[in-house]
Amino acid sequence: MPFSLNHKYKTIIHEQLKPQDLQVLTNLYLPLIGTEALTLYLALANTLGNESEMHSHITLIDRVGLSGQRFLQAREKLEGFGLVKSYEQTLTLGSQWVYEIFLPVSKQNFLSDKLLVKLLKLFLGSDEFEILRAQMLPKYQPITGKNVSKGFFDVVNEDNFKTVDEVQLVEPVQAPLKEAITKSTPQLDLDLMAELLQSFGVDKTELLKQQSDLLILKQLYALDEIALVRVIQGNVSANHTIDLKQIEKQLTVDFQKQQTVENTTQPQTPPKSTGNPLVDKANQMGPLEFLADIREQTGGIVTASEQYAIEQLMRYDKLPKAVINMELYVLAVKEKRTNLSKALLEATYTDWAQAKLKTPADVIKYIQERDQKIKTSGTRRGSYAKQLPPRETKPDWDNQPVTVVSEKEQANLDAMLANMAAKRKEKEGK
Repeated sequence: MPFSLNHKYKTIIHEQLKPQDLQVLTNLYLPLIGTEALTLYLALANTLGNESEMHSHITLIDRVGLSGQRFLQAREKLEGFGLVKSYEQTLTLGSQWVYEIFLPVSKQNFLSDKLLVKLLKLFLGSDEFEILRAQMLPKYQPITGKNVSKGFFDVVNEDNFKTVDEVQLVEPVQAPLKEAITKSTPQLDLDLMAELLQSFGVDKTELLKQQSDLLILKQLYALDEIALVRVIQGNVSANHTIDLKQIEKQLTVDFQKQQTVENTTQPQTPPKSTGNPLVDKANQMGPLEFLADIREQTGGIVTASEQYAIEQLMRYDKLPKAVINMELYVLAVKEKRTNLSKALLEATYTDWAQAKLKTPADVIKYIQERDQKIKTSGTRRGSYAKQLPPRETKPDWDNQPVTVVSEKEQANLDAMLANMAAKRKEKEGK
């Protein structure tokens, strides 16, 4: 039966969150699941009342500031990372739901999982990830001296166990992260890959040995078996083994170089000029190319985590690419942000999608109106703020004025757009 906000729910919480759990959630889980999923998790994990008490989904989404669709998306993320299990119970007149809440895995277990480490590194970048790991896992200082500690059976006589009846052990409740990962893990067609790699001297035994790492690469970079084989073919060592480190390095570099997403099946008709250079560029270029050109003007690059986040936005298919380009312009140029996090991009994207912005002109008008509202309501807010109903928190860029452009800023923008146009013309001429 389809999910409805009218359905009731109850929560089953095995263990309350501890300070170390919150540290793991905010530092390790947050970059992967996003703020909305984390907010929903904290709301569910801190549900008041007993386990048999039913609650309203409408009250819940009002409290966390989500729409019905975004609630489902956030819940799915929590399920995928093993923080929540959802159970639908069918009743005579509808359904009710049970949410089983699990604690996050420890920071040691999280940072020892290859898939999670690679995914986190992809989102944060290698440098930021290494800083985070050093902070989360301080270097262990071995204790000098000879270990003279006694063993278990040195202090407990095994004869004591001869008269003990068989006992039923209590199964510990653990976060089902491994179960969630295994449930949807794609498989490799090793027979096909072995056949394609036969001429390179790589047999199925070698593929089996590297299977777990190859599966991770397949998931992270959305590769099929053929694409994975092509990468392997260029990274086979002299003794016919797979050079996994070189493959990872190559895929990382290729991922960062892939700055454009083009449709090669149908020729695209270039949009007509609007007379506004910024709007024309937003209409003409793909988001990754657009941001890459902006960064080139400032001496920066598009990071792997930014590329991944932008590609995710494009897959949502709720905003046209020109509006996504305007989002990148507002954040990278107007706010001068040197790093666009996935959370920030998704928050802005969601806000603009809900506002139904379809063109760069819509964006300009939308921001101008909001900027004007902020100016006019600022002096009156204190007198009646307590009477206003709670409303969703807007992203940081919402409070940034974007309508007034100084002569220096305009000159810099004109120079940047001229360089972008020259570079694009040079590409088209090749």
